[in-house]
Amino acid sequence: MNSFRTPISILLLGMLIGTAQAQSWCPSEAEWTQSYYTVDWSNGYTTEGYIVSRYVGDTLIDGFVAQHIQRDLYWREAGASEYELGSYTPKYMRYEDGVVFHWNGQNMLDTLLWFSAVPGDHWFLPGGGNAYQFVVSDTAMVSVEGIPLRRLAVSIVQIADQYVLATDTLYERIGLVQGDTFDPLMVAVDGVSTGFLCYRDALISFTKPGVAECGFTAGIKEPALPEVIRLWPNPGKNILHVETEMNGRIDVRIMDGIGHVAWAGSGNSGTLALSSGDLAPGVYCVEVHSAAGRRTLKWIKQ
Repeated sequence: MNSFRTPISILLLGMLIGTAQAQSWCPSEAEWTQSYYTVDWSNGYTTEGYIVSRYVGDTLIDGFVAQHIQRDLYWREAGASEYELGSYTPKYMRYEDGVVFHWNGQNMLDTLLWFSAVPGDHWFLPGGGNAYQFVVSDTAMVSVEGIPLRRLAVSIVQIADQYVLATDTLYERIGLVQGDTFDPLMVAVDGVSTGFLCYRDALISFTKPGVAECGFTAGIKEPALPEVIRLWPNPGKNILHVETEMNGRIDVRIMDGIGHVAWAGSGNSGTLALSSGDLAPGVYCVEVHSAAGRRTLKWIKQ
C-alpha cells in the first residue's frame, strides 16, 4: 500500500503547485479597478473617473501565449452627474517563472512585474527609456482570503540621480496597490493621477486598506445590452455571421491579438455576414457597437 501512496501524494502535490502557479497571474474573472484624475493646467479643466481592467482571454503573440487585458475608462468632467465610457489601449502580457512580461509593440520580453524578486533586485519600468526602475527593498508571504501570495515593498527610482518618485507595495496576482499595475510610469506623468482601489477574481476580493468600497459603479449608467449576440460559425473560415437583437445601426470591428483593427463595417440589426477569408488564422476580438453600448466577444479563425 505504501508503495502507491508516495507517487500519488507527489502527483497531487504537483497538481496543486501547478494550479497555484497557473493562478498567480490572470486567473478566471480577474479584474482591477482604479481611480482616474486629470488636470489640464492651461484652462483648469479636470476629468475624474475610474479605469476598469479585465482579463478577457488568451491569444498568441510573438510565439507566446499572452493574456489580453481590456481597459475601459469611465470618465466625466468634475462635478458632472454621469460618466461616459471610453477605452484605453488594451494590454497584452505573458507569465513565466514569477515574472509578468508585456508586449511593447515589438516583442514580449519587457519585464512589467517580478513577483519572485528578492531584496536588492531591480528592473526597468516599461516605456521609461531605461530612465526609471523598480527596486525591491523587502518581501514577505501573506494570505489573502486563504490564498498565499508574495508581497514586495518596491520603490520607483529615477536612475540618473537616484531620486525616489514613489514607494509602493506589489502583491502577487493583484499588482501594485498605489499606482497603475499596467502603466506604472503614470506616476511620473504630470497632470495624470491614478490610484488602485480593488481587485477581484473568481476566488478572492482585495480592497486597498483605507478604501471603504470600490465605488466604481456609483453614478455609471450603462444601458443593458440584449443577451443574444452570436458569432457563427465559431471557429470559422471564410464567412463570419454576427447575429444580434439590437435595433438600428450596429458597427462591428474585428481586432487581432495585438489590438489592430483587421476588419470594420456596419449594418442594421439582424444578421451580418462578414467576409473573413483574408484574415490570418488566430484568435480575434469582435466588438459590436450600437446605441445601447458595446459588447466584445472572442472569435477563432481557422
